[in-house]
Amino acid sequence: MDRGFIEILIWTFVIALPALAVLKAVRAWIRCHADGMQRTPYWILLNLAALLVAVVLCVSILQFIACLSLSPALIRATYALIAAIVLSSYINMHAAVLWPPPDTTPQIIRTVSVVSSLIAIVAFQQFIRWIYAIPETSHPPIQVQWPLEGAWRCELGGRWDALNYRPRQSPEQQWALDFKSRIDSDADLSPVLYSPVDGQVQFVVQSNTGDQYTPGQGNFMTLATPSGHLVYLAYLQPFSARVRVGQTIQAGDPLAVLGRQAFDPTPHFYIHAQYEGSPTPILFQNVSVSRSLLTSRRDSLFAVRGDIVSAAQVTSR
Repeated sequence: MDRGFIEILIWTFVIALPALAVLKAVRAWIRCHADGMQRTPYWILLNLAALLVAVVLCVSILQFIACLSLSPALIRATYALIAAIVLSSYINMHAAVLWPPPDTTPQIIRTVSVVSSLIAIVAFQQFIRWIYAIPETSHPPIQVQWPLEGAWRCELGGRWDALNYRPRQSPEQQWALDFKSRIDSDADLSPVLYSPVDGQVQFVVQSNTGDQYTPGQGNFMTLATPSGHLVYLAYLQPFSARVRVGQTIQAGDPLAVLGRQAFDPTPHFYIHAQYEGSPTPILFQNVSVSRSLLTSRRDSLFAVRGDIVSAAQVTSR
């Protein structure tokens, strides 16, 4: 389906939902004054609970769409739709409290409806928490320094298969991460990759001039850490390595220049780690992450698809 049509459809709902809510409120006001109906405390409480359901649902949707690869225009339209849903819910609640309709539905049905909605929202919130939570594995996650300058969007990453298909390709890439640069200047077209860990260079491949995709298919580098982890870094430009096999390095040392995929001119970065042959999650230290509408500083971040990650500064030693 064409994205332009989807945007038009979303904006139609953005306009229609509040308009319909206002018309419904006017109709309720006219009917209530004509019939002389009175509101009850139970009815007020029930509608307040319904408004709470709408607000929490919208917050959950905001968290969820951050994981999706949507265009900026489509994201703005989605945010506007969520605002329209909240506004419409408030108008409906306000009208229902001030000008209640005839009480033709049994209270038990209204109560069950609101309670079941709350349970569903809580379950969805737990699912969102599960997506962003640090996974528990047999080996503890490896703590690494953010190795790039500027802002990078996580294109693949997380514990849910819908956000990261790499485990289906290769089990050892269970916690692999792909990042894509958010280009602000021509200098960002050839970003320098800095070492995320202290350790030793174990393997370097930089002679492939084709697709810079994953280890074994493009140019990549393997680092061995004192803790016994192996860290794989890929999407390197051909013959751009600034280190050699066997060289001892420290976090922050320049390693190479990042390249691009054959089908995307934007610089990419790939990283995954293993311990004794088993994949292990990666936690980035001291980074800034934009997630949904919020930007925060994290001492330790488990990146998930949709996160925009950056560091204040990466310095070479």
